[in-house]
Amino acid sequence: MPRIPALAHWINTILTTAMPTLSPWTARRLTDWLVSILLMQSITTRVVAWGCALGVSPAAHAASHERRLRRT
Repeated sequence: MPRIPALAHWINTILTTAMPTLSPWTARRLTDWLVSILLMQSITTRVVAWGCALGVSPAAHAASHERRLRRT
């Protein structure tokens, strides 16, 4: 599991470098979304939300991640 934060940091760095006008909050949300897709190997909203809850921020609930992904 220690490689997941490094992967998230790497993706976040790429996003902020490629799109410097991106807000930090949006960059973090996109980073969580991309890492979850890579971890869960799926793009369904529910599975990605579980990936966010389990892989990126363990204290958060999958339902709140699912709502955030739908808004995104």
